[in-house]
Amino acid sequence: MCNNNSRIAEIINKAKAEEALAVSKISDLLRRKEDKQKEEKKKTCRNILIAIGIVVAVAAVVFAIVKLVRPSYLDDFEDDLDDELDLDDDFEDEEEAEDCKGEDCKTE
Repeated sequence: MCNNNSRIAEIINKAKAEEALAVSKISDLLRRKEDKQKEEKKKTCRNILIAIGIVVAVAAVVFAIVKLVRPSYLDDFEDDLDDELDLDDDFEDEEEAEDCKGEDCKTE
């Protein structure tokens, strides 16, 4: 009987060891799967940030090229505006001259 009990205990110990080994393998597989999912999320985020960076860089280059190539119409507008303001002064001078017809007007 002693032989049978020790044999049963040996079988039970082997079964427990095999079960512990199986549980260890399963937990290792689950951990690898979780790590793989986390790595995929990191790669996705990194790829999105890279794409955004590329778009921003291209937009900056296009903006710089357009800014350098396109003529500045603002300078022409300011020149025209200055000319227009000078013309207004001329008209005021003519109006003063008309008001002073026949009178002795002093201009300063």
